[in-house]
Amino acid sequence: YRNVFEQFSAVVRTHYPNITVIGENHPPSPLKSLFARILLIIKLTLITCIALDQNIFAFINIATPRAYLWALQHKIHACIVIFFLSNFIESTLKSTGAFEISIDNVNLWSKLETGRLPSNDEFLQMLDRISLIIVSLVVLLTFYDLKRAYVNKLATKEKDSLSNDDFSTNDDISSIRTPKMKMQMAPMIKFRYCQTCGYQNIFKQYSELVRKHYPSIAVMGESYPPPPLRALIARILSTIKITLLICLLFGQNPFPFLNISTPKIYLWALQNKMYACLMIFFISNSLESYLMSTNAFEISIDDVPLWSKLETGRLPSNNEFIQMLQTFSSNTRL
Repeated sequence: YRNVFEQFSAVVRTHYPNITVIGENHPPSPLKSLFARILLIIKLTLITCIALDQNIFAFINIATPRAYLWALQHKIHACIVIFFLSNFIESTLKSTGAFEISIDNVNLWSKLETGRLPSNDEFLQMLDRISLIIVSLVVLLTFYDLKRAYVNKLATKEKDSLSNDDFSTNDDISSIRTPKMKMQMAPMIKFRYCQTCGYQNIFKQYSELVRKHYPSIAVMGESYPPPPLRALIARILSTIKITLLICLLFGQNPFPFLNISTPKIYLWALQNKMYACLMIFFISNSLESYLMSTNAFEISIDDVPLWSKLETGRLPSNNEFIQMLQTFSSNTRL
């Protein structure tokens, strides 16, 4: 969620520059952190023992598992599998899925409770509500200070009335500094593009044009999500890829456990592990990229569409992009 944090930080700095933004990692539960540390120690121990050709089970008086004997015979493969598999498990243990937002310890949003991230509009609405509350408090405190100063001045005037001194409350009241809160509402241009299509450089190019010609417009970029079905298929394909790679590296045949006859291509893969792993890796990555690809490059300002590659079938040129900004600025008087 680092990119989401940076996007929301840019929104805050643009609309409310007087608010300080701080981001920190949401820690996992102590039990999961403990398991992750234990797993890290086990990973380093296994990799060290395998690299040094040491059998740690003999020192513990435990029968050596076949998997460890295989690892001693195939050190490079075993170390690679242990490294990536343990890193995956550690990442899962340390992952919390949290994205919590608060202002001065006042909770605004919790992904752990809602199960989703706030949209840009929801985030701006939260900031607007908080700013309204702060302004209301400032007005109340200012009114209270003015009233107290006025009452104190009346008491002083009555006390010194015998000496015929004329006091004015205007000077004291005007000397009270009312807190000011800078509220700046600026338009925001949003780019939603396909990251697997290589549109990130185009997004950076258009962002520079916006900052150069219209520095008052905030720029935000985010990935255009694929359809849910294609995203699900891509995840399933990624899981199958990892499973096949692990089985091939360990020399295991999962088909007998499923009561399925082993395909000839899998028997060939067991005999040619390196070639098979490379083929599975690159082919599956190509399929995943195809499934996650949307060919989208959508441009909007304050949720008003300016350009859609899904509709036009092409990207806008620099001149067309500048003309769109000029048209929008003339209509909104930026």
